[in-house]
Amino acid sequence: MTNTLSVSIGGGLACTEADKYLQRFILAKEFHSEWFYPGIEVKSFFDSFPGLIWNGGRVMEGMAESLSIAECKKKVEFFNQRNIGVYFTFTNNLLTEEHLPNTVCNQVLKAFESPLNAVIVCSKLLENYIRSSYPQYKIIYSVTHVTYDKAILLKAAKEYDLVVIPPEWNRDLALLSCFPAEKVEIMLCEPCIPYCPNRKEHYRATDKANLGYTVDPEASPHKCKYKALFPGELMKDLSLAEMLTIFTETGIRHFKLSNRALDLPRRIEHISRYFVRKEYAEVFTIYMTDA
Repeated sequence: MTNTLSVSIGGGLACTEADKYLQRFILAKEFHSEWFYPGIEVKSFFDSFPGLIWNGGRVMEGMAESLSIAECKKKVEFFNQRNIGVYFTFTNNLLTEEHLPNTVCNQVLKAFESPLNAVIVCSKLLENYIRSSYPQYKIIYSVTHVTYDKAILLKAAKEYDLVVIPPEWNRDLALLSCFPAEKVEIMLCEPCIPYCPNRKEHYRATDKANLGYTVDPEASPHKCKYKALFPGELMKDLSLAEMLTIFTETGIRHFKLSNRALDLPRRIEHISRYFVRKEYAEVFTIYMTDA
């Protein structure tokens, strides 16, 4: 078993400044390796391109029709050439048969089909289509299933390349130890309350928006009434020390940094927290912001 912790980071494919700076982060690791903790690698980036109807997790502004596959290739190849995977967040769970032939979504999957890359799914319909049409991709069981049934997740660990575990279980080492260590991924952060009653509704609202449907603004995860009612009960981010404890006690080494909705300063802070030695935190922040 390797002693390296493996982290998947949100972003890298969208057009925001925060996403553009993730390439700068990778270059920092290449040219200033002394800034970073040893034994913590960037395994992949999970994201998608704007405007794709298969997207889930968040609403990405933009028109799919304006996507240039050539421009998309520049982004994906930057990571793939460094043996970093790109995991497409195609977690829309409201798809029907009529959505599967979507031209742009299929162009994207065809362009980047590789065992290095993956698709994160929630829809069984889309999952079966991808397994049949693009078999080289790894398939990842998304946390957007919103299930806390251990039996279901154990079964998924046998069927999928990776299963994202509910963040509410992060500190239950006995429960985490029930899973095959190499098949599960732990979320480092989740900006909601534990067992939020509206979590599935939030994901479905995002799915509707990505399909172009009108969505009740109050269904947005940013307006969750439970977050407002219980502001002191938001889930606490895992610390680097807790990551190491999880690895030591359970063997789990795959972690997921869910920070796609954050602005650039907060994303830099998150990356610094998990990757950068404390004595280099200031110089790293200057490097990341002084483009």
